[in-house]
Amino acid sequence: MLALPLLLALCLPVAAQQAAPGPGDAPAALSEPTLPVLVAAPAAPYPPAALAAGLEATVLLELDVDATGRVLDARVAEAARPVDPALPVEAVTAQGFEEAALQAARAFVFTPARDALGQDVPARIQYRSRFTVAAAPRLSLSTQVQDAQGLPLPGATVVVAGPDGARQEAVTDADGVARFADLPVGSWTVAASSTGWLTGTASAELDAETARELVFTLQPDRPETGPRTEAGEEIEVVGQRLQPEVTERVLSVEQIQYLPGTGGDVVKAVQNLPGVNRAPLGVGQILIRGTAPEDSAAYLDGMPLPIVFHFAGLNTVINGDSLEEVAFLPGNYGVRYGRTLAGLIDLRTDPSLPEQSSGYVSVDLFQATAFVEQRLSDRTALTLSGRRSYIDAVLTPVLTAVTGSTFQAPRYYDLNARLLHRTDRGDIFDAFLVGSSDAFRVIGTDESTGEEETTIGLQTRFAKLRLLYRHFDDRGVRHETVFITGPEEQKFQIAPDGDAFERPFDLSFRHELFKAAPGGHRDKSFGLGWRVGLDGIATKYRFVYDVPAFGLREEGDIGILAPALYAEPTIRLSRWDLVPGLRGDLYTTDAGYTNSALDPRLAVLFHPWTQSRLKIAVGKHSQFPEPREVTPSSDGELSLTHEYSVQTGIGWEQGIGQDWTVEVSRYYNWLQDLVVGNEDAFRFFTGPPPQGPLDSDPYANDGVGRTAGLELLVKYQSERTVALLAGTLSHSVRQKRPDAQELLFEYDQPLVINALGSHELPKGWRVGARFRYGSGNPYFPLANRWLDLESGDWQPVYSDEQDRTAAFYQLDLRVDKTWDFRKWDLSWYLDLQNATNRQNPEVIGYSDDYYVEEPINGLPLIPAFGLKGEW
Repeated sequence: MLALPLLLALCLPVAAQQAAPGPGDAPAALSEPTLPVLVAAPAAPYPPAALAAGLEATVLLELDVDATGRVLDARVAEAARPVDPALPVEAVTAQGFEEAALQAARAFVFTPARDALGQDVPARIQYRSRFTVAAAPRLSLSTQVQDAQGLPLPGATVVVAGPDGARQEAVTDADGVARFADLPVGSWTVAASSTGWLTGTASAELDAETARELVFTLQPDRPETGPRTEAGEEIEVVGQRLQPEVTERVLSVEQIQYLPGTGGDVVKAVQNLPGVNRAPLGVGQILIRGTAPEDSAAYLDGMPLPIVFHFAGLNTVINGDSLEEVAFLPGNYGVRYGRTLAGLIDLRTDPSLPEQSSGYVSVDLFQATAFVEQRLSDRTALTLSGRRSYIDAVLTPVLTAVTGSTFQAPRYYDLNARLLHRTDRGDIFDAFLVGSSDAFRVIGTDESTGEEETTIGLQTRFAKLRLLYRHFDDRGVRHETVFITGPEEQKFQIAPDGDAFERPFDLSFRHELFKAAPGGHRDKSFGLGWRVGLDGIATKYRFVYDVPAFGLREEGDIGILAPALYAEPTIRLSRWDLVPGLRGDLYTTDAGYTNSALDPRLAVLFHPWTQSRLKIAVGKHSQFPEPREVTPSSDGELSLTHEYSVQTGIGWEQGIGQDWTVEVSRYYNWLQDLVVGNEDAFRFFTGPPPQGPLDSDPYANDGVGRTAGLELLVKYQSERTVALLAGTLSHSVRQKRPDAQELLFEYDQPLVINALGSHELPKGWRVGARFRYGSGNPYFPLANRWLDLESGDWQPVYSDEQDRTAAFYQLDLRVDKTWDFRKWDLSWYLDLQNATNRQNPEVIGYSDDYYVEEPINGLPLIPAFGLKGEW
């Protein structure tokens, strides 16, 4: 680059800097004013794409030089113009010439300008930078600045300091890249910083032959938020993250608290998204793309979590204020997730420290909650939360009066404790303790003793400790090690002598290295990122199923080891990302069962324009049999292999202006080697038990199935309004045995629509509404009945043809009001769920003699209300 200062300078006023001559002083000798003279000019890095294309240009700058010769400010006075007069100006537009010229000019050093009295004075000059291929400087250092998800951070400042006090500074472009040219050979210290992010530092040895590349992955220094309304609501519903998953929908926790019909719960909000079938009776099931709830999984920071909902799906077991986001991956996700046939939900904790200590207490129709977030030091924070339901105190006398039996209605509680520490260099140490307990009982009287006894009882509880360490090295590689361990229990009792339980104790672990692909989608350069990891589960699993109504007793006490290795490169070719992946799983038990699975996956992402993305993926997803199915002492079959699905998907995301986003996805999945059989045995159901003809033959991998669907997500978000329309067209079928009929899956729902919106009004008011429609579930109608003369009970005879329950409709309304006080806030809400009190038949039931059909309807009108005080 050639420096050509123009003979034009404007000397700024300097009278205040000069002393007036005294009465006896001789007049100062006048001399010709002088312009600043350039004495040190770092080379401007040549834009790579322009250099590769042979483009040459000039840029006219305007520089403010202070009285010491330093550049205070630099501006573009005339945009880039081609050196070749035959080329149009458009040929060099948006090629990066202006940014490169400004970067170099800000580091210029001049001898200062002088006025007629010989005083050093500030000056404004014009300077023309010239970029020619023949004089292109050598690229010494390229830096990529990004967040933990691999998204670029434009506008970040990169400072390099080297031998003999040499120092340069650059600002990252739209792709998060800053480049430096012709740096002297030697040891350099590089620092990357941006407002709201912890500074990243690295050292680099530069030589005269090769260009060094550094990747800085910055961590937030405080809670990161999106656009907010006056009430403090974050209105970013779904984040645009560069992930290998074809479909990843992310809900921000701040937004969820205002969504009607969810009660502010982080996971219940996921049920509004495309790809989620409506769960019957509002229970806490996640039914993803026409599969059973046990075919999907829940995670906490990528580690398995036994359950996410309390009884009846009222609330999540983890306080949402400890989370940063909830990621919903309905399918075609990357190889870091495995052992799951269908989709998953990942609850991701917030890695940032709170700006200050805070907390709240809330009470509503169902529960009371307390949350405290305490800043212990500049780098350490402690979070405590507890929740206890009192719906049992409200409903127990009502149910007892209505039914004539003594009820203990569902009661639940959970406790969360988290200690988060951030080191000076941004490493994370995170300990998270989660405990949850749910219980439900119907209490009767022992006829022989007259004492109360549990007629029916169900209990679910667990305690988990999650330990996480995250570190970024000087090469921008993220090292993450996570452990989660603790006991679980499901327990069922039925009088007089029925008892069943499952008591696993798991230790799960993961160690992963991740490096994001450098460069952005505006570059035409090549970039390579990668992810490799090892994860595993070691389990001691004990179970007993001793319920006489379901046949003979089953029990087992086995050890399970399930390690896995995975690797996933990201190949960036200009606007394309190619993400092949391979995952290998092993599953072995001390009862003599061993099986393995190899899952190849591929995702292709194309970014044609700034607000557009095409996503295509195909892959295999494997799931191993349940412990009882491969335990000989419980009629298990050691010959079983893993189930698997071949998932295919294609999607398009399109932003429209600043407020609108449209996403369309199409999927088709084949399900193979499904384990079928022993459907008449006892099992813990997460929802209504199956009805119709049951397959009582031994376990076998004879089942197959297909699921297909089209999903639409339309979002609108402005300063005060957020709205969402989610629609799913789907079809799901199963064939249990090779000679059996292909049938609709029990959770098949051809059409599901969710439309919701929330709008902020003046003076702290907010209103919202949600409308839901869902097709009814398939079921086998009753064809006949017969009387068992030995027992005296009527038995059903089901039809071979399926029918469908009536369609589901529901309207929910919500009103919020917030009062701001000097040191605390008080908010109140009323959430009318099923505001029209529509009677939606959810499950088909029958009278004791199977003569009269008695549908079980969904929840009636529920006026949920609550108060929350925050400080």
